[in-house]
Amino acid sequence: MKISIHMILEELSELKPESVINFQTSFTSYNLLETFPDENDVLHICDVTKFVSMNNITERKTFVLIDPLNIMEEVEVSNKINVIAIKDNITQATLINKIIQIFNKYINFELTLTSYLHQGVSLEKILNFIYKSVGIEMHLNDSRGNALYRNSNAYKYYPQTILISKTVRDGKKALGSLALMKSKVLTEDYQMSLFNIISEILDKKLDLYFNDKRDAYLDLTKMVYDNLANSSPLDVEQVSKKLENLGWSINHNYRLFLISSQRYESIQLVIDYLTDQYKKDTLLFKHEGKYILLVNDNKVDSDILISELRLMIDSRSDLKILVSIAFNNILEVSKHYRFLCMLVSKIDFELVDLSVDTIKVLLILSKGIENNVFINSEIRKLKEYDSDSDGDLLETLYAYICYERSLVRTAEKLNVHRNTVVYRVNRINEIINLDLDNPLIRYHTIISILLIEGEGLLKYN
Repeated sequence: MKISIHMILEELSELKPESVINFQTSFTSYNLLETFPDENDVLHICDVTKFVSMNNITERKTFVLIDPLNIMEEVEVSNKINVIAIKDNITQATLINKIIQIFNKYINFELTLTSYLHQGVSLEKILNFIYKSVGIEMHLNDSRGNALYRNSNAYKYYPQTILISKTVRDGKKALGSLALMKSKVLTEDYQMSLFNIISEILDKKLDLYFNDKRDAYLDLTKMVYDNLANSSPLDVEQVSKKLENLGWSINHNYRLFLISSQRYESIQLVIDYLTDQYKKDTLLFKHEGKYILLVNDNKVDSDILISELRLMIDSRSDLKILVSIAFNNILEVSKHYRFLCMLVSKIDFELVDLSVDTIKVLLILSKGIENNVFINSEIRKLKEYDSDSDGDLLETLYAYICYERSLVRTAEKLNVHRNTVVYRVNRINEIINLDLDNPLIRYHTIISILLIEGEGLLKYN
């Protein structure tokens, strides 16, 4: 969500802000200004004296600063910037915490609103949620033209027949009467800014309520959600009927994605992308702070989806995404969900695909197991030798097995001469006794080395 400057001003009103607003703008994040600012859509928190030195050399920037001594009264503010000056004598830390609370409030509001739309919560309840959360009353028609919620202010300006008589069949038309009332009902810049954001969210999502498959989609979403969150059993006959309406089948291939983060904006990025690109072939739920995506593998190429998610979270280490193995019976969804929930608290990686990241998962599950019972005793012996001699035989053995015992490829990956690898392999054979011709022993060796050396060696996979 982009938070407008008027929303920021409204939320900071208790701190007695004085503002100079030269242009409308909105923000995706905030920044404690240390150097010259370069982002226009970032709210810059700045020391008042530092601002004065930048006043006439910045453009299209917005600053928030603490000014209890009224220094800004003596400054002529450039007409190319916005300034919000806080007159309360507060600390910089207090101001930053307030800004963080503002961003979290509205981002969480947007995520909850989106979640309600996907869960099939009635539109009347959604509009009541909007009113209770941000104080804006809204009117909307259902597909039969019935008024779901009448705005008392709007009723003064528009006869009831205009509000409820027109039949509405899609989300954009449903927002039509709402847009007509905007200029009459809303008078403050803050309300207008928030109204526009809410309208944009509803405009993108309301087609869930106004298409031919809406009821089947929402009913199925509720059934699966109750199965995951409340352990309610799935009724095979009812589920089959809803799936058939969507062109799905019980025995299609499915995968479950579990998405979590401590930062709302990170989840928002992923959820917006998923709902825009894949909403017709997925079900989306929110439960206990985590988002759950059920993907129909017969309709969506999950490998492509996972690749896109990997690119998306490269710069967002706070995100965790777990992907289940494919299962060909939707009735098994709760089993895979419980396993992902157990795993998410242990995971150290941004994205784990259980179908291919077997070794990663085993490493995660083995953490905390007393005495590392999975480690081969011969590998312990080799580890002790490396520790005493400051050697790297364990890493060499790991790479040697990973690259199918090819001396040339192992030397390339370790960046050493082939003869060095030959020497090390011979030395390994002298110290320990492993039958590397046995594939099970090779696999056990790989796991043992990872458990004893850590996850850094996964670079050789």
